[in-house]
Amino acid sequence: MKKIKLIVGGVICASYLLTSV
Repeated sequence: MKKIKLIVGGVICASYLLTSV
């Protein structure tokens, strides 16, 4: 459960950084 949340959070952060650039 925690691993899934970490993966989802990482994907959201990565996509946010990519779109902000």
